[in-house]
Parts: sequence; C-alpha cells; structure tokens
Amino acid sequence: MFLALTTTSMADELVKLKVGVLRFSSSGPVFIAKDEGYFRDAGLDVEIVYFQAAPTVAAAAASGEITFGVTALTAAAYNLADAGKLTILAGQAQEKSGHPGNLVLVNRKAFEGGIDAIKKIFAEPFGLTQLGSPSHYQAARLAQSQEIAEDGLHIRAFQNLPNLVAALKSGLVTWAIIAPPIATDLIDAGAVVSLGPYSDYGSFQFGALFTSSALLADEPDVVRGFVDAYQKGLEDYSAIVLEPKSPGTPKAARTVGRYVYPELDPETAAGKIMASALYVDPTGRLDVEDIARQLEWYKANGLLKHVPPTDHIIDMRYLK
Repeated sequence: MFLALTTTSMADELVKLKVGVLRFSSSGPVFIAKDEGYFRDAGLDVEIVYFQAAPTVAAAAASGEITFGVTALTAAAYNLADAGKLTILAGQAQEKSGHPGNLVLVNRKAFEGGIDAIKKIFAEPFGLTQLGSPSHYQAARLAQSQEIAEDGLHIRAFQNLPNLVAALKSGLVTWAIIAPPIATDLIDAGAVVSLGPYSDYGSFQFGALFTSSALLADEPDVVRGFVDAYQKGLEDYSAIVLEPKSPGTPKAARTVGRYVYPELDPETAAGKIMASALYVDPTGRLDVEDIARQLEWYKANGLLKHVPPTDHIIDMRYLK
C-alpha cells in the first residue's frame, strides 16, 4: 500500500521511507535531521524527494508515493485532510513579524516603470504556481492589509516554480510572492525588485509536516520515530532564527546551505541561509487559530467544499 515504506525481515535493519520537500531553507529541519543522524537513530533510512510545487507534495503523501511531506499548507492538502487521506502532525515555517519571510517581488521593468510600492501592485497581474497555494492566500491577505478588494486581483497560475519564475522575469506577470532561495537569486540576478517580506504585513502558519492518515493508523511507531527526529532537526534549525549568535548556528546554517545551495561554497551558502531563514516554532507546535482562518478563507473562495474542524485534520500527539 505504501510505495515509500519498506520494512525488512531483519529487526536490526532500518525502515526505508521517503519525505517530500521543496529545496527551500524552510525544509531545513529535514536536512538537519538527516545530516545529524536523527532519522537513523530513530531506526529510519530517509530518502529526500524534491518537488516543484507544494500541492503535489500533499498528493504524493496521500497516495503513498512518499511517506511524509514537509512543505507549505495548501488548499490541496486541506482537501485531502478533510477527506481523511492526510493528517497534519507538526509545524514547519511561519510568517512572523520581525523575521525574514517570503518576498513580495516585482518585475524590474515594471518597477522602473512606476510599480514601486505595495499600494500600486494590486491592479497588476499576480503570478503563482497553483490556485490554493500559500501565495494565493498571502496575496489576498496583503490586499486586505491595504484595504484593497481581493476580488479585484488578476491571478495567473503556472503550475510549478520554474514556470512562475519565467513568467515573472519575462513580464507575463508583474508581481509574485516567492520564498528564498529562489526569490533572493532573482533579486541578485537583477530580474526583480523586492518590496519587502510578506511578514512585514501579516503573520500566518506557512507550512507543516503531514502524512497519510492510513500510515498514521497502521504504522504509529514509524510516525513517532519520524516526528521525534524531525523535532530534533527543528530545534537545531530554530537556532538560526532565534539564536543567531549561538555556537550551534553556523553548523546548522552550513548544513541547510549544502542542501539548498549545492552549487555554492559552504560559507556563502550558510550566509544566505542566515539572512533568509523563516521563523519556526522550535517545538513544532502549529498556529491552530491561523489554520482555522485559512480554512475559512479557502472555503469562502471556493477552494474547499466545507470547513473541517481543526482537530479532524491535525494530530500533534507525537510532539514532545
């Protein structure tokens, strides 16, 4: 049933599984848990599988193509959870005031043509990967923060990040909200201009760890071991954000940098991670109140059939 989960006949061998992520700094807890041996200590042999859009991670986890997903929360994930196919287990990144966040980007030509402030972007075409992605929700909340009617947004979907980047660079869309490192790479290349992090305008629960509800029912020890190792990686990663001068921070940043920026030298990669790492709750707790708000918004915009109770889709009992 679970293509991603293979138990062996010998008790002393590791359980093989796959975890789906995007190659972003917010996936850092997974990278650290693998690099530091936290997964192996829990009896798990974890393969990291990279995706180009968060909704496809949720679909892969629900189908058993991967065992766990650690990525942004989307309408697709919420619909699968409401249908009893996915369960959210722990938090990942959050947008939080005073911390780096996903960046509001404007095509450079448009910026030089006068689209140089938040108030000016909403009449321009906005690009995202898929409807129901976090940036869809963020764009609407950003409009609300500026007292702009969100139903006036001109939204175009491009299915994955490479397509979205190409559309933004070419001017097919004027603006987008994109996470580091892609956002910072675009800025460094001169293709876009940042109007600042989204976290300057609002906070929300951006991402989570989730698995199929069937795995949760059938293999609770595997779930317990994974969550325990993930939580250790989360605690190490949180030092980058919460204690940037602590002794463990450089090592954690270098570890994440190797995965996110494999083409860069270690110190440059670590510096980019230090400058852009999103806030995380070091215990893995979720902002349940914000998830409830997200569910209401997705339902109001026709992306959810109905609003499930949060305790129907969230199970944090494995967190310590």
